[in-house]
Amino acid sequence: MEHLLTIDVEDNFTPEELQDPEDWARYEGQVVENTDRILRLLKPTGTKATFFVVAKTAERRPELVQNIAAAGHEVASHSYSHQPLDQMSKAQVEEEIQRSGEILRQQSGQRVAGFRAMDFSIPEDPDLFHRLLHQHGYRYDSSAKGCWDSSPQAPNGQSLGRIYPSRVPILGRFPVFSGGAYLRFCPRSVIRKGFKANEAMNRPVTLYVHPWEFNRDQPKRKISGAQKLKQSPWTFSTAAKLRWLLKRYRFTSIAHYFRISP
Repeated sequence: MEHLLTIDVEDNFTPEELQDPEDWARYEGQVVENTDRILRLLKPTGTKATFFVVAKTAERRPELVQNIAAAGHEVASHSYSHQPLDQMSKAQVEEEIQRSGEILRQQSGQRVAGFRAMDFSIPEDPDLFHRLLHQHGYRYDSSAKGCWDSSPQAPNGQSLGRIYPSRVPILGRFPVFSGGAYLRFCPRSVIRKGFKANEAMNRPVTLYVHPWEFNRDQPKRKISGAQKLKQSPWTFSTAAKLRWLLKRYRFTSIAHYFRISP
């Protein structure tokens, strides 16, 4: 079966690191370079993926989306500003949804069917949130963490599709294993178990990775000790794990899985 490969195209820098315009230029250059690393990694197998792009970064660096679209991948929205939606008003949430979609549609030439909020930050009223997504032309949402029983739901008329990160059964618990720090710290034996368990349920695993995870040579950072631990070079196993997974499994984009036309 085909599994789902998604990339959250964002930087991993804190607001304190982005005080000056020259900081934005320095760090956003890293986003473009690191995304190109992923595009080069996927090319030999012809694997297509969904790239959830922060539109503010795309606005400043239009070549980012152009490169993704030119390689035949799906472009989706990771909001405009990459700020938690559950801390915003309704008007602010709608602005994030509308503005990001318009920018990414214009740059990619695609319909931009998917949305993923920062850090799974669903607003307090999820029904209203999904109505806003539907009103602005989105076909599916990937903003909720879900649970072990959460399977992908295809879009249907007025109903948005749903995509969730994947979990693995371990000692009666069901932690996420398929992305971010979870994937970086998970041993391959646990990852294999997660794929096997989800395939037994006849549902795809949804991987989510970030461009910065593919570059050990990070700029000097102004971050906390906990962040340094999570983002230190020795934890950067994502690139090697993705190469390994591409040899074992087949992956596709969410739009292709849901049969959403460009």
